[in-house]
Amino acid sequence: MKLRSGLLAGIIFVLPLSQAATLVEIKDTEGMTRIFRDGSKSRLEMPGEDGYMVIDNGGRIVSEVVRIDTDAELPANAFSIPAGYKVQNTDQMMRDTMQQLQQMPDMQEMMKQMQQMQQQ
Repeated sequence: MKLRSGLLAGIIFVLPLSQAATLVEIKDTEGMTRIFRDGSKSRLEMPGEDGYMVIDNGGRIVSEVVRIDTDAELPANAFSIPAGYKVQNTDQMMRDTMQQLQQMPDMQEMMKQMQQMQQQ
C-alpha cells in the first residue's frame, strides 16, 4: 500500500512535465488504478471506489465524482406517511383561502385585474 501511495504521488507530480494527455494504469492485487492527466488536472480512479477524484498540480482534490446506481430501487415504504403525522389537504386550504379573499371587496377587484392580465 505504501508503494502504491508513493507511486501515485510521484506520478501526479511528474505528469505535469508531459505536454500530451497521458493515461497511466497501475495493476496490483487490489485492482486497476487509472490516472488520466490532461493540462493542469488529473483524474484518479481507484479500485473499490464508485467514482473518481480530480486532482490539481499540487495534489489537492478539486472535486470528487460519485457514480449513481441507476438500477437502485427505493424501499417499499419510502413514501408511506408515518403514524401520527398530520396530513393537510392543500387543495382544500387553497379553496378556503380563495373564499376568504372573495369576501373582501378590494380583493375582488384585484383578482379581476389579475385575471385580465393573465388573459392578455
